[in-house]
Amino acid sequence: KSRQFTILDAPGHRDFVPNMVHGAVQADVAILVVDVSHFEAGFDRGGQTKEHLQLIRALGISNVVVAVNKLDTCGWDQKVFEETKRRVHDYMTGPEVGFKQSSVNFVPLSGFSGENMLERKEPKLSWWTGPTLVEALDQLPPPPRPSSTAPLRLCVSDVYRSGANTCLSGKVVSGTISVGQKVLLQPSNEQTTVKSLQLRDAATRSAKAGDHLDSVLVPVEPQFASIGGVISERSPVPVSDTLQVQILVFDTEVPLMRGAQLMCYLHTETLTATLVRLEKLIVKGEAQERRPKCLVKGNNAIVWLQLNEKVCVEPKSASAAVTPLSRFVLRDRGRTVGAGVVLAVQ
Repeated sequence: KSRQFTILDAPGHRDFVPNMVHGAVQADVAILVVDVSHFEAGFDRGGQTKEHLQLIRALGISNVVVAVNKLDTCGWDQKVFEETKRRVHDYMTGPEVGFKQSSVNFVPLSGFSGENMLERKEPKLSWWTGPTLVEALDQLPPPPRPSSTAPLRLCVSDVYRSGANTCLSGKVVSGTISVGQKVLLQPSNEQTTVKSLQLRDAATRSAKAGDHLDSVLVPVEPQFASIGGVISERSPVPVSDTLQVQILVFDTEVPLMRGAQLMCYLHTETLTATLVRLEKLIVKGEAQERRPKCLVKGNNAIVWLQLNEKVCVEPKSASAAVTPLSRFVLRDRGRTVGAGVVLAVQ
């Protein structure tokens, strides 16, 4: 009611987890839809609810609204809602995921009838005195943004041709962008000038950190722009295919060893990564002297990854917040095996 939201719809099926990652990496907050009519299938028996929660936490999202959906199928039973809430809340605030209790909100609703999304009319829901879904979103704290003087960083999520020009879309991570501004397309290092900007289906003269631009029109050939690329300005981002990273290992069928081939999702880029060096384990915040031979579930380690191509990346800085340009997810054989941040490039 008092804010504007850009909705990035992320599919729930395990086959589309890469699409979900590309949506989550651009998001500030998340709505997790939990189906009470098939709760066990989604939460326990190989479902995606737990993996999605691990992913959004690893990608830097700290505030989540849990929409407990299809309560109309059980007659708006308060006991069903409370039991679902208890199990999801315990997992979210437990050691595997680590959300703060104050950052998680639950809302009972029915997507089919629209009950408790915009307003509450159902007499059987009289036991609920909390917010509707829209009210819960309105009550979320505003996400922190970099200073307006920070260097321009726009992560490109789509590229297409428009006549003699090229259109790019994506999220402004930091800085500002305006019509007439001279910018640098990375990793091609092609310099160009912004001809027009479109935000929420309307033309605009400028955009700031947090804005999702539908269109950035630039007079270049499409081969100079790419999904996973970055629009920068006076201070370009590093471009590399060799990364030193800190990784937290999730559930994995086999230990991660040197030479392991993994899929790497780094902001809006999809890459193949090879684990080329296991450098050190980190236990309770302290780096261990002995170099590990393999990594198993729960290990926190510093390793080196070799990517199949050069990518725009911004290593974590001690003086600044971690950005989407430094967060990544690793997957193997259809499951998420780890996530972390980039510490340095070579």
